[in-house]
Amino acid sequence: MATFERASGAIYFEDEGEGSTVVLTHGYTAHAESWAFQRREFAARHRVIVWDVPGHGPSTWAEERCGAPTIDGYADALRDLLDARGIARAHVVGLSMGGMITLAFAIRHPGRSSSVVLSDTAAVRVPFAMRVAFRAMGWLGARGVPAPARNVAFRGLGKAIAGDDVEHLGSEELAVVKLAVSRHQHRDQVLRAAAALAACPDRTAALASVAVPALVIAGGRDAILAQSLAMHRALPRSEMVVLDGSLHGTAVNRPRAWNTVVLDFVDRVDRGEAIGGVRAIGVGSDGGRKGG
Repeated sequence: MATFERASGAIYFEDEGEGSTVVLTHGYTAHAESWAFQRREFAARHRVIVWDVPGHGPSTWAEERCGAPTIDGYADALRDLLDARGIARAHVVGLSMGGMITLAFAIRHPGRSSSVVLSDTAAVRVPFAMRVAFRAMGWLGARGVPAPARNVAFRGLGKAIAGDDVEHLGSEELAVVKLAVSRHQHRDQVLRAAAALAACPDRTAALASVAVPALVIAGGRDAILAQSLAMHRALPRSEMVVLDGSLHGTAVNRPRAWNTVVLDFVDRVDRGEAIGGVRAIGVGSDGGRKGG
């Protein structure tokens, strides 16, 4: 991986492929390599950047210079990374916490996104109980307490969905993802990053300012499905896809359908086609628009 240095610390990333740029931003306690199911397929058609959000993987956040980590701070780090790579606009894709960063990026840096993909995320604040837990984790991380060497947040990773294809469950990509979510060089900073989730504000009122096309993706069994639908309805130019059968983590739970949906959306935006509506991708479907 390559390194980009900024005031907040080192940002690790990879940049591959040619065509319109797609940036993939991972979720909390994940890693750039968590996009193993996506990188090869996306890079065959686009320039793809994956990066480690500060505090994850080998990327760092220098709190003594920049203050406590925030979602807005992560969005600004992404802007600086794109500047360093000479990229004026990109299709910005994020999952879970990565979706929160993507939304903050679109709001804070209008004109830098060609489109946004908001997967497994919402515009409202995380629930109160989760905020309390995340604050506690952030407090521990600030005092040097490391996250567990084995990531216990992903116990359900790679579980079969009844009726869906299971090819990915025995794949090399899934093995890479399972390893990646526990491969963090600064485990105290992983805990500290939870403070950013706890402090992230409700952005519902700002959704109307997101002028670019948006794709909202949610798992049919995700607890935040209703909040994702509300976000879709508040975005001016949005369409939504529900991946039936999936819990949180659709890009890993149903990677074949997720990839098809996102690549189709990006290609339609690049061609200037209209977007909109809500559709569900049934279990067993590959996500194609005719088969969904």
